Amino acid sequence: MRGWGAETAETLAGFLIVRVIAPESEILNIAIAPSQRRKGIATALLTEAENTLKKDNVTRVFLEVRESNQRAIAFYKKYGFAATGRRPAYYREPPEPAVLMERKLTA
Repeated sequence: MRGWGAETAETLAGFLIVRVIAPESEILNIAIAPSQRRKGIATALLTEAENTLKKDNVTRVFLEVRESNQRAIAFYKKYGFAATGRRPAYYREPPEPAVLMERKLTA
């Protein structure tokens, strides 16, 4: 597992956690504090993670996201991820499908 964090002077602003089984990886979690959203932190974390993963010869990144989380889906699409499938009832509380997404990394 690998992780990256972003902090402000006061607190943790966000983090990203990835599981790596080269040549593939999976984003397990990306979270940004509500007060720190829309400031480029998620982009910076994703960029740093991808740069490191490329150096480690990772060629594909996967993730799952709640189907109702259209803001996250749009964010991932903006950065080259494509929807590749759907897992019904993947999430609980509330029950909801997951959208599977993938991005191929190039050097």
